[in-house]
Amino acid sequence: MTFVFNLFIWLQIVNMIAARKIHDELNICERFFANPAFLLIWIAIIGINFVIIQFTGAFFSLHPDGLNWQQHLMCVCVSLSVLIFNAILKCLPDDVAPRVGNDSVDDRRLAAK
Repeated sequence: MTFVFNLFIWLQIVNMIAARKIHDELNICERFFANPAFLLIWIAIIGINFVIIQFTGAFFSLHPDGLNWQQHLMCVCVSLSVLIFNAILKCLPDDVAPRVGNDSVDDRRLAAK
């Protein structure tokens, strides 16, 4: 369960990057280093996650020895699949999914057609 918990956190960490661009912009890394608050929070979450996984097993009902480096690496690699799915979904036309709510950017794009 420690591996599953770590994987869940890493999926959230990578999703924070994928969710930076929500209007089908393909370059999710554009101006990545322009927001120092985002970077500091992101790095703090990674550090706190590592400390929780490795050193607080008894308190959080995790494995007492934490995870080894291969398990950490597997969690990071699997979580990077979020970026692949994000790129695939951005290539799909907007008509594939039902529209929920108003989106002024989408309205301007449709009016320009």
